[in-house]
Amino acid sequence: MTYEQILERLPDRKSTSNGWQAKCPAHDDRKASLCIHQEQDGKVLMKCQAGCETKDILAVLGLTWSDLFPEKSQSAPSQPGQRKKRGRSFAADRRVVATYDYVNEDGELLYQVQRTDAKEFIQRRRVIRDNVAKWDYNIKGVTRVLYRLPQIRSAIAEGRPIYLVEGEKDVHTLESWGLAATTNSGGAMSKWLDSFSRTLAGADVIILPDNDTPGKKHAEDVGRSLQATAGRVRVVCLPDLKEHGDVTDWAAAGGTLEKLIALQEAVPDFRPGSVHQEYVTPDDIVRIDIKNQPLRLTGQAAINALRAKNIPPYLFLQHGSVVRFRETETGIPLIEQVGDAIMTARLADICDFTSDTNDGVRYHNPPREVVRYALSSDSLPFPKLVGVTESPLLRPDGTILQKPGYDPETGYLYKPAEGFEMPEVPLNPTKEQIEDAIDLVKEVFCDFPFVDEASRANTIALMLTPLLKTIIPKIPLALIDATKWGTGKSLLAEVCATISAGAYSLTTAPLDAEEWRKKITSLLADGKPYIILDNIKRVLESESLAALLTSTTWTDRVLGNSQTTSITNNAVWVVTGNNLQTNGEIARRSYLVQIDAQISAPHERDVSKFRHPDLMQWVTCNRGPILAALFTLIRAWISARRPLFDTPKMGSFETWAKTIGSILAFVEIAEFLGNKDVLMSDADAESVQWEAFLARWVELYEHYPKTVVQIKDALTSSDGFEGVLPETISYAVKGDSVNTSKVGKALKAKEGTRFGRSCYRLRRVGEYKRAVLWRVDCDDQGSNSGDLGDHGEVGPVPPTREIEPQQDSTHACNGVVQGHQGHQVASPDGSRDWVEV
Repeated sequence: MTYEQILERLPDRKSTSNGWQAKCPAHDDRKASLCIHQEQDGKVLMKCQAGCETKDILAVLGLTWSDLFPEKSQSAPSQPGQRKKRGRSFAADRRVVATYDYVNEDGELLYQVQRTDAKEFIQRRRVIRDNVAKWDYNIKGVTRVLYRLPQIRSAIAEGRPIYLVEGEKDVHTLESWGLAATTNSGGAMSKWLDSFSRTLAGADVIILPDNDTPGKKHAEDVGRSLQATAGRVRVVCLPDLKEHGDVTDWAAAGGTLEKLIALQEAVPDFRPGSVHQEYVTPDDIVRIDIKNQPLRLTGQAAINALRAKNIPPYLFLQHGSVVRFRETETGIPLIEQVGDAIMTARLADICDFTSDTNDGVRYHNPPREVVRYALSSDSLPFPKLVGVTESPLLRPDGTILQKPGYDPETGYLYKPAEGFEMPEVPLNPTKEQIEDAIDLVKEVFCDFPFVDEASRANTIALMLTPLLKTIIPKIPLALIDATKWGTGKSLLAEVCATISAGAYSLTTAPLDAEEWRKKITSLLADGKPYIILDNIKRVLESESLAALLTSTTWTDRVLGNSQTTSITNNAVWVVTGNNLQTNGEIARRSYLVQIDAQISAPHERDVSKFRHPDLMQWVTCNRGPILAALFTLIRAWISARRPLFDTPKMGSFETWAKTIGSILAFVEIAEFLGNKDVLMSDADAESVQWEAFLARWVELYEHYPKTVVQIKDALTSSDGFEGVLPETISYAVKGDSVNTSKVGKALKAKEGTRFGRSCYRLRRVGEYKRAVLWRVDCDDQGSNSGDLGDHGEVGPVPPTREIEPQQDSTHACNGVVQGHQGHQVASPDGSRDWVEV
């Protein structure tokens, strides 16, 4: 719509220095309070000095917000004193598709409502100015009436029901069915006047609201108003109606007069609140006013609400971060870090954020700054969560955590599987009860071919460990080793996990150091209490795994950014494999379970001859009694005041070895950690490899420094290192191809480590052509060692720099000569001299 067309709807306007002034049509204006101005971009501004809102002014004028904004082809602003450009006609701007006459009881026209093809509604009246009839688009002061007033009066007199709808088109739809219908101009968007209710005095009124919130609110307001005047009021919400749909849409979709009559006969009489109830904050929802107060107060109010609604605990703290517990669709328990999205949802569930406006209370989504304040506060009131367990746990005071829910003493959330029950555990078990418990525990493993009693005792230790983790800070790695596939190593690991932990994670081992780090972080973040790395095929060696086993907290980078996260390491870690091989670092952090079926095809055994052919099903059905048996062994030791026995030592895991070993010794289960020497001797094979490799290095190069590139050819040569390559280096050698980067990493991993009686050891002594120089030292090396000075037994020497070759022959004597300000030796390739400063 053009600026000029808008002005035409204000007949008493007058020009000003900045636009126009007119009497505001939204109130009884006597001072021309309405100011109208057009910006350079064509946008029209309206301002009532008396305070009327623009939307109310537009409604009276029959305009919409879009009418105040120019179309691309609209002309530039027209200011007073300028010649007006010819604007487009109204018909060109919008096409009128229907005109509805509002008349008085005598049928005289009062005003019209026009509907355009854009579904906009325009109100106008006929006026005489200067003896000329014109249309005035301001109907202020005109008596408002219901549509089809004469017909409505007649229908009421005849006792026919009156159908009240929200538009003139709907009135005509119902009239086509022979019904008497009416509406007020503007429908739900206009105020229902008391005079309308008086018009319908004594009538049987049936209200048919549009299917949206304004329509239902309008029906509620009209129903309340009509209760004092109408003979009967009913509200029929039409079924299967699309959003914003009306009775015309319903008829087009198959609605009929018969269906409508059936619906109206089935509904009860109107009661206030039965159609649309204004939302009021319930008593159990915290209302927080966000207007005119600082973030500190709003944020603290949100935190107070989170505290009050965190019973039983839903949000927790773990290493300074807010986390929550949830279960997956399959019932798997997870610990999940709480970010903006989860906190927004939580605050929306427990709080209403509001502000007071002239139109009443306004409700808001949880403000983003409040969400971040709640996540970042230093005084979050949530309990500390150590972990989630599906099994009962021993508390430090000797009692058993058996009540589902959060336990403040241990920091664990106990969520048993549905239907799980554990029999009562005796406080002071008798000898007979202890023997029965041992028999039941051993029954679990009766079909497994343990190599020795140490493996059986270590398996029972593996089952006890998850139940005791509240008093054991560090847990070693369990290695379940079989001689051949099909023996049952994976089943043994899963049986132990099912009994003692319930939930567990079964996965494969990563292939490189970076994948080890990522996988450990991912597995710990899931919160699983029991993790099985199944069927290891390569040598088990990982700096990350080794570091994890001796730590109670794992710290790593968050994927996708530079932030770090810290996660509690309270999981039990198990590795399975056939003829497992480990390096020394892993071996010393592990205990061993060995099984051997002593046949060539263990997988072909007749399981029907086993005592428990379907062991997992038997274990699942008897999990409660088996756990009670394990706790009976623990309780027997506790009731005896926790005596400590002389058990095998295990560095870094003293508490685990002493606690588990003493329990087993007290109930007379022998050979705990009795196969430790087997495990360490297998791991020592690596030391033998490195001793042979470094001894060959000394044979080839004596004690002169070399880079990896300089020994590259020797790594693949029969005259070099062939036959004595350690396994970690052999991975980097493929035929005649050598991955020098991997070789360098392997050397770095063993820097300073002594091998064999001669204590062979690698030492970095500088750089040559930007590559690390490695030298092999040993305790019995001769004087011609190329020693660069006394820098201690192990470790790098001070930084070096390269200099030009020395031309003076006096500076070369058997490859090693004392120089001026350092030690001068022959260059690694013999082509030049170099000096370490």
